[in-house]
Amino acid sequence: MTNFALNLEKIALASNPNTPVGILKGLANDEDDEIRFEVARNRNTPLEILKDLANDYDADVRRMVAENPNITAENLNSVVNDDDTPRRIASNSNTPIETLNVLANDMDNVVRRMVAKNLNTPAKVLKMLANDIDNVVRRTVAKNPNTPAEVFKLLASDADYNVRRMVTENPNTTAEVLKLLASDADYNVRWGVACNPNTAEEILSVLAVDNTFNDRNDIDNIFFSSNIMVKVACHRNTATEILRVLAIDKNENIRMAVANNPNTSVETLKVLAKDENTEVRWEVAYNNNTPAEVLKILANDKDPVVRSGVTQNPNTPSEIVRILINEVDADVRRWVVITSNPPTEILKILASDADANVRLQVAYKDNNPIEIIKILASDADANVRRLVASNDNTPVKILQTLASDADAKVRFEVVNNRNYNIIYAETAFELANSWEDTELEDQLYEDKYRTNFDYENGDLDNN
Repeated sequence: MTNFALNLEKIALASNPNTPVGILKGLANDEDDEIRFEVARNRNTPLEILKDLANDYDADVRRMVAENPNITAENLNSVVNDDDTPRRIASNSNTPIETLNVLANDMDNVVRRMVAKNLNTPAKVLKMLANDIDNVVRRTVAKNPNTPAEVFKLLASDADYNVRRMVTENPNTTAEVLKLLASDADYNVRWGVACNPNTAEEILSVLAVDNTFNDRNDIDNIFFSSNIMVKVACHRNTATEILRVLAIDKNENIRMAVANNPNTSVETLKVLAKDENTEVRWEVAYNNNTPAEVLKILANDKDPVVRSGVTQNPNTPSEIVRILINEVDADVRRWVVITSNPPTEILKILASDADANVRLQVAYKDNNPIEIIKILASDADANVRRLVASNDNTPVKILQTLASDADAKVRFEVVNNRNYNIIYAETAFELANSWEDTELEDQLYEDKYRTNFDYENGDLDNN
């Protein structure tokens, strides 16, 4: 083995979380810096080894030790004065509060950002960093889930709109602060409020009309307002009445969002089922709240995309599914197989479908009954037979038949099926050999050798 190959192997071992401690200990003394670096980065490297690496002559190795979550506070303090290591220490989840207090006043902006991001940083320090001169530090405080409520109120009036936007993205931001930011002058901030999962119904009602932009004839205003209204239409806290109003908006994206919302009433869904836009009707067909009577209408929609949406609704009654298996559009029939978990009688019809892609979709199912597998095993399309041959649920008798299939790839899949035993491997190997199918023969020989090995070691089921 060349030195290069040996080093690659060592690096792989050093970075592997499953490498035994004894090997990691040896690699920690390797003369190659990159190998020691990987040991220092490995999250399973024990403290004893990290202590030694904390004194490594290579600065990058010491930095990785400082970042490793297994290093203790005692050893962190021992490397705190090492070049730019404070950045690593500031981000370490084990860094003691006393050290974070010191680093919060560091001259390096990046260090203070790391402190603001650290989940162990105390509220008192976060409050101080909320007034930091660096915008990114304040944004990071706004994102920290441990930031106290009074700090959110302070950051909500920050001059930097990105800081205010980060406040809207924090799941712990209070309703009071979200209400304040809902009327923010900046679109991005209001958009963030509309996205926050905790935004209350009353706030969403305000955003639903987005009063900041009254002129809907202005292109930019339409874009900004509509995007916020789409988020409101998607929101799980939006009131049913607001959704009813948004359902007749001129913007199709807003109507699509309403059609997708689980809170949309049946009455509104009925209206949207007649929408001129195909994607809106598809969303109605997909909505779990859409009643059977509406699904029945959509099952006869002029657009196959909408009809396929009906097949994907888990609440579509079986009588509608039976109608859709006679669909003219093959994609709709294919979606019946994918999503509706049809009974055996329907699968039997689809397993003999005129379209190969429909039959392929049936063959992809892992839990097909034996009678369906038998039908598919004699399919005219080799791709269908390949799927049958690769299916772990295919009975041995069917695999035995497919082992002499005219298609080389079918035979290959048989050999690799976990239910396939050494007896049938011999059959396929000899058949391939008689046909001078060199590529398959080589592969089968390799698999036969592996199969013999596994069989002798008790790792192969004897079916």
